[in-house]
Amino acid sequence: VYSIRFMLTHMEKYPDPKIASLLYFESDPKNVEKVFKAFDEIIEDFIKGNLEDKYFEDAKTKRVLRTKQSLKGNSIWTGGLLDYTFNQENIQIIGNLEAVIQTISKRDIVRMANQLLDKNYLQSVLLPKN
Repeated sequence: VYSIRFMLTHMEKYPDPKIASLLYFESDPKNVEKVFKAFDEIIEDFIKGNLEDKYFEDAKTKRVLRTKQSLKGNSIWTGGLLDYTFNQENIQIIGNLEAVIQTISKRDIVRMANQLLDKNYLQSVLLPKN
């Protein structure tokens, strides 16, 4: 695999909660089946809670750093104003996101994985033209 990207493509709360995301990667076409198999194993590890502490803590550290960087721009503020107002939530949480991120536990990740990572997904392959 040359690179892996993840993108949240759709999320709505009303009238029914829905979420859609996209995980994509670039690799040698000969390795597609091997990569899909490895991906399925990683998903199973998340669902079962087989997360190494080091990776979990590294991910939280990276999220804190990205959040600090985002807070320097306008998009998190304008998006937050819209989201928090629409959902009638306390907007002051934006100033406390680092603390919120630090409260996330491995148990929270496992619970979320069990809600979102099911067999209801599509795998597809785009092969280069010959």
